[in-house]
Amino acid sequence: MPNPEDRYTNEEDPSRVSPVLPFVVFVILAAIGLGYFFFWHERPSPDIDEIPVATPAPTPVPARPTPLPSATPTPQPQATPEPLPDLDSSDAPLRDKLNERGLADMLAYLTPEEVVRKTVRAVYNLSKGNVVQQYRPVQGPESVFTASATGATATIENPKKKGEKTETAVYRLNSKNSERYALFINLLRGLDRDVVVDLYQLYYPLLQQAYGELGEGPEEFHTVVLQALDSFLAAPRPADEPLLIRTSVHYQFLKPEYQALPATQKLMLRMGKQNRRVLHEELQSLRAALAQATVSES
Repeated sequence: MPNPEDRYTNEEDPSRVSPVLPFVVFVILAAIGLGYFFFWHERPSPDIDEIPVATPAPTPVPARPTPLPSATPTPQPQATPEPLPDLDSSDAPLRDKLNERGLADMLAYLTPEEVVRKTVRAVYNLSKGNVVQQYRPVQGPESVFTASATGATATIENPKKKGEKTETAVYRLNSKNSERYALFINLLRGLDRDVVVDLYQLYYPLLQQAYGELGEGPEEFHTVVLQALDSFLAAPRPADEPLLIRTSVHYQFLKPEYQALPATQKLMLRMGKQNRRVLHEELQSLRAALAQATVSES
């Protein structure tokens, strides 16, 4: 079995970073709003209380007609929720429900199989600050990460000769990166918080089952989800786009403190100031809502 903490070691490669951020957004969506993307079963209708039969009052005057007792209404049958599919066969119901609920566009982003397990494994890694390409449950955009040269240079440690210094060009993120993530940010902004929390609670048993298979600790998957959100929310929020340098084919942050951040927080820095602001607000709102959620393994 693969190590759940296998890292995506090529995160600095501009040709490979491109799919990761949308994956992050969809992981959060899939994990927190599982019912929104997965299955969309109907909730059972509330129980209908029987109305008691009214007792007629005594008849003081014989000529007055005796009122008839109130009829007891026939209770309506309670809606039976459609059971969750088995974890091993959950991919087909997932796609069927997306089609039924007018979310067929989402199908283009889902991986072919094991979406629930990949979601749980990915969220676990995100809770540790790791981004793992291998386990992402969705596909990302085809465009690549790009940066523009500023014309300035910086003196850095020579990556090929320890102890020596070298001059290197300085880069900055350009607007094309922000455009790559617009669809995913808009999808996140459009989520109904009440629907997300309600369906997350409803389908939590399937998530917990998949998490239990990892054998990664006693805590509930709910705790792992909150930790994953916290990892993103802890990212720095610089006023300007961070500067980058390039070593071989890899970009990295010029500031050592940014380069030392967990992969989740580096991704927040790479997505652009406006997207970073919106995503921070949305994830903060989701985190607050989920902190109040009541989850059960059964």
